[in-house]
Amino acid sequence: MKAVKGKFCLGVVVFLLISIIRAATVVLAFTDPVGAWTSVRTLPRQTANHPSFVINGNLFVLGGAIPLGDPRTTVLSASINDGDGSLSVWRNELNMLYAVIWHAAAPKDRTVYVLGGAEELYPGSPSSVNTVFKGTISIGGNISSWQSLNSIPARLAQGAAAVVGNRLYFSGGGTWSGGGNPILSNKVYMAPINGDGSLGAWSTVRQLPTNLIGHSMIASKNRLVIIGGAVDTNWGGITRVISAQVNGDGSLGEWTDLPPLLQGVRAAMVAKTDDYVILAGGVSFDWRGVYYSPINTDGTLGVWSKSASSLPLSTCCASAAMWNSKMYITGRHDGVNYFDTVVMAEIGSASKLPIILVPGMGGSWNYEALVHKKNVANEDWSLFPFLTLYDGLIKSLEDAGYTKGKDLFIYAYDWRKSISENGVALCQFIDQFDKVKVVGHSMGGLVGRVCAQSSEGNRIEQLITVGSPHLGVSKVYRIWEGADFSEFAGWESIAVKIILGIWREGFDSSTQTIRSTVPSVLNLFPVWDFLKKGTKTVPISGMKWKNNFIPALNPGLPGILSRLSTVSGSELDTTRYYRIISRLPTDLILGKWEDGRPVGQENDSGDKTVLLNSSQMTGGTKNITIPGNDHGEILSKSAGQQQILQLLGLEQPGYDVIPVKWVKTVIVTVASPVDFSVTDPAGVRYDPRDGLVIVDEAPDGNYQVELTAIDPGKYTVHFGRVGDNDWAWETAEGRFEEPGQKKDWLFDVDFSQTSLGAKPLDSALARVNTLVKEIKISQLGKLKKTALLADLLTIELFTKNLKGRGVKITEVKTVFMLIDVSVNRMKSGWLGKGIREELKELIITQLRLTKADIEQELSDRGLW
Repeated sequence: MKAVKGKFCLGVVVFLLISIIRAATVVLAFTDPVGAWTSVRTLPRQTANHPSFVINGNLFVLGGAIPLGDPRTTVLSASINDGDGSLSVWRNELNMLYAVIWHAAAPKDRTVYVLGGAEELYPGSPSSVNTVFKGTISIGGNISSWQSLNSIPARLAQGAAAVVGNRLYFSGGGTWSGGGNPILSNKVYMAPINGDGSLGAWSTVRQLPTNLIGHSMIASKNRLVIIGGAVDTNWGGITRVISAQVNGDGSLGEWTDLPPLLQGVRAAMVAKTDDYVILAGGVSFDWRGVYYSPINTDGTLGVWSKSASSLPLSTCCASAAMWNSKMYITGRHDGVNYFDTVVMAEIGSASKLPIILVPGMGGSWNYEALVHKKNVANEDWSLFPFLTLYDGLIKSLEDAGYTKGKDLFIYAYDWRKSISENGVALCQFIDQFDKVKVVGHSMGGLVGRVCAQSSEGNRIEQLITVGSPHLGVSKVYRIWEGADFSEFAGWESIAVKIILGIWREGFDSSTQTIRSTVPSVLNLFPVWDFLKKGTKTVPISGMKWKNNFIPALNPGLPGILSRLSTVSGSELDTTRYYRIISRLPTDLILGKWEDGRPVGQENDSGDKTVLLNSSQMTGGTKNITIPGNDHGEILSKSAGQQQILQLLGLEQPGYDVIPVKWVKTVIVTVASPVDFSVTDPAGVRYDPRDGLVIVDEAPDGNYQVELTAIDPGKYTVHFGRVGDNDWAWETAEGRFEEPGQKKDWLFDVDFSQTSLGAKPLDSALARVNTLVKEIKISQLGKLKKTALLADLLTIELFTKNLKGRGVKITEVKTVFMLIDVSVNRMKSGWLGKGIREELKELIITQLRLTKADIEQELSDRGLW
């Protein structure tokens, strides 16, 4: 069957000249993305009027017309070399079910759908068909089977097909009946794709504005875009490009015109990258011409430009496929003859501003820093393992054409440090780009502000803060002054609780641990008077602790308001004021609540963590509110994601993500050169991710931690349990003498108990007994031994008594003072002089952890 029909006329020539002039002006606006065309391995036969596609690095060619009546069911494939894009030897695949030309194909995942086309019993006698069948591509890259599916409602050839989401569309085409001119169609058909790849019933959706044949159709974002074609059997190609939005139910919105082609064309070769649609050759006045159009953020196309890289030879009626930014055109027809050529060109990317996502407090992790207590630069941090909060937004940005490490970056950082320090580090990271857009969640938004307001901040073209506390957040008062996480969701506090469990041995109390290891918490203190005692408001100026960051940051805010947007949750009860009383005696012992113990609160509108008036700004900033979404949901739910995407200029749907609850949770990490795994009571084994195992909604029972030594040395197992408003940590310590040694530890979990299954007093007694043994066999002088053993005997007696009876506050105070004095004397007093460092460290850490165990026991009993 001859592939080409057409006429030339003076009017079209004049139009073409005008189009060339227009193209010359447009090219200045864009960088030509099309590289030089090069020949790669030729097909084993001459062919045209066929579709092609790429799946997993394999280029497939499906049937098509050939000179001498080949069966036309032949399917060819060749592997693409990842390096230079060259092709392997072509191989024969499983033949198609029908011998057709002018058929359409649309790949999805490991499936390709073949629709319509025409059969030819003899040359020049095409008869359109309505067959639909699918091919399944195996993991090895071969077509393993073909299966017939529901037929399209009409016999159509030279139509076009595309997949959007889980729906298959077929548009236009013509009906031949044994030769002659076809009856053209303006219909668009849609069929849902089932989970097994089969199709549901076909239905007619919004028809095309005109009959159309020989056109191209692509899926672009959530749209169908139709390019060129012919509207009648005079076969003149048209310049029209139209687009329709795909609705949630699969129906189509109105067809709207997009910028037209620079010349009329049908039977062209069209393919798309994330950034461009490329049109090559076709039946037109320029069979070698190559044109490109940028893809807008909503999936529509921009103005077309002509590339300087024309095809090597006149080409129509072939097929184009894209893989890793390389465009392949297989076969061709020049109006007279068929050819076996295959050409390839590199397609460049459009320059778009990189997007940097900055997570909130506790959203980043580094095992060496947090477990082995090393100083690690921000570039070696990553998102917190098991945290799913940001997955939906990241997936949406990837769907919009962004690629991690190329133009999408997750800026993880050491959130324990001051926000100012992290803001400076963010600016240093951004320095590699000309301009960027920054999306910061919670603390991450303030990190972004520090950079944006600095002298280097002009590189941030747009800053979006999501739930960021620009005026502070009341809830951190509980953490800073009381080591109290009762108002925080699991994901908000899990990382800080891990620090408390691992770093507590280096400090005299839980509050001291937080204040020393996570000083950034104070950066988030409210900057308004947020405490009420009796009928009076307590001025922050008179408080011991007050925000040491925001007051210095806010004067520079006006300079970035035009670049700043905020996204906030609202209409949820969020703490504005705490009602306080004076400290209790136990608070004095533990160093808590210097500014008052909270006993109640007053709420206002916010996201349960940050007040609305703290997360929004005035004075030219665009503020978006998501009613009913809490501090995590403004990112984990699609509504908040869509608002962020729209602010970024992206029309992309979001993804609802179900965040990890982390309510009944087991946390395990090991500080040492070991491999480890955790087996739960049901026999399920967990291997660590970046040195951490987290079991969410963990069952009660015994957990086995299995250790295998990598190198000789000491190890410490940190086993944590996190309940609704409580947590409990245990440690197990030992030493491996050689690689390959193994050791198992058992830990009990019972979330129905106030201790969550931990036995803190048993741990305290074990620590005291360990110290007694070590001191007795040490080389210490008699005086030092006697003094240390006397102190340990007092602590042991108190702990044993505590197991069997109640306790007086004065006794607790005495024992805690004894521990603190012993630690201080060991650190800098006469008791520590001359003691080997390893023993000194052991005594200090075990005494502090004994104090923590006693504190945990009293807390479990409700005495604190």
